[in-house]
Amino acid sequence: MNPDDWLAQDQVRQMLVWAAAHPELASGFVHSSAGRFWMPSEGQGQVFLRDGDLRVVADANGENKSASHNLGFNLGAKHFVFQNQIMSLGGRGFWDGHAKLIQFMERTGEWELVLVERGPECVTYESTWFNSSRDELVAIDERKWGRPTTDAPDVVWSLDLNAKKWSVLGSVNPRMQLFMRSQSLFFDLKDYGIWMGGHQTAIVRKSDLHVVLSPEWDYRGYVALAEEVANAPMWMTGSSGNRFQVWSMDSTGKETPLVDWDVEKAFETMSEQNEPMAWVEPVVGSDAAFTTVVPVTDHNTSSGPAVWVLVLLLAVGLSFAAGIKNGSARQQHGAIVQPGSGDGLKIAATDGAGVNLKLSMGPKSILAKIQQLEKDGEGLMSTEELNLFLDLGVGVSSESKRAKRAQFIRDVNRVYQMRHGEDMIVREKDLNDRRRTIYVIHPHLSNA
Repeated sequence: MNPDDWLAQDQVRQMLVWAAAHPELASGFVHSSAGRFWMPSEGQGQVFLRDGDLRVVADANGENKSASHNLGFNLGAKHFVFQNQIMSLGGRGFWDGHAKLIQFMERTGEWELVLVERGPECVTYESTWFNSSRDELVAIDERKWGRPTTDAPDVVWSLDLNAKKWSVLGSVNPRMQLFMRSQSLFFDLKDYGIWMGGHQTAIVRKSDLHVVLSPEWDYRGYVALAEEVANAPMWMTGSSGNRFQVWSMDSTGKETPLVDWDVEKAFETMSEQNEPMAWVEPVVGSDAAFTTVVPVTDHNTSSGPAVWVLVLLLAVGLSFAAGIKNGSARQQHGAIVQPGSGDGLKIAATDGAGVNLKLSMGPKSILAKIQQLEKDGEGLMSTEELNLFLDLGVGVSSESKRAKRAQFIRDVNRVYQMRHGEDMIVREKDLNDRRRTIYVIHPHLSNA
């Protein structure tokens, strides 16, 4: 549908009028049978984007500021306002998910690509928040479109919006990783990010990346709420400061508040009952002689040296088991719709079924090999040369050599993907003999 025709619909204009009447909302969306408007984080009711369609950038009066003639669809992107500029990160266009940063140029009405150092492969609004106090975005790399279901760790990145530079913060605490990969919904508040899970909600405090689980609200409660408002002409979800709020509006224009949850208070309440956990996994390797700690209270720094990344890879391989019970009764803190029933805070036993990421050799050995390859610079290796480099002697069978080479390349490239967003070792066919494989070494040019 033509954007101007859509904006001219009575119901669409009513959505804009309703949203503009709540300028206290820092983010959220307005929904009706005509579609959905997004209110970008920190937009304060001044700008609205049609869900997934970059051709519609409307002000509070319904005027479309976009002049784009291409289709411009970008589903699942994180919209926000930074330094009075409307911006969008990640999402999915016509071909695949991505982590590109684009900026709306009001003068031309077009979206333009912002050059950013290479970082995560794919991010969406479902796991990205805007921290306006630090001028940064924090995002989980989904690698491919949709939340990954593999055993690989959920890597957390930070984008410095002033320097236009990505850095790795760590990987999600395995307890939280399993929680967020289950059925959950994410909402971005001013100082907190919340994932609504099946029986409880994970609340992450942005300032220090600590997390608690609260039974005051959950995914089942939200689903029950959605069913309740399904037949309403319009309903709106948003955040005002650190309050999560929901309203519905009937055919007469009467607004009904449904939820007003004080997330900051919920965090404080649960912190008094149980020590908050680190949302980013503490870096503790299984090799006692090769451990370090990355403080979570200063996560605006860069990803650090190779040692940090290698230990991080080991950390997500640690198994973990059951955990925390809390028999406290539910409290509502103003939530009108009752969340799902439960018996307090729980983290179920996992029987040691943690996230596994096996390395082909010890962390010291991999680090030494990477440093040697970086020292030697760009070049080519034959299969025989790589065997010698890995000390695969005559006592090792051909099949074992092939497996060890493949595993080593995967290990090195995992490290390089986390550090630089690119592979270090690439297999190619020998142009002089297509039956032979050669290994192209691409050390990163800015290694410390």
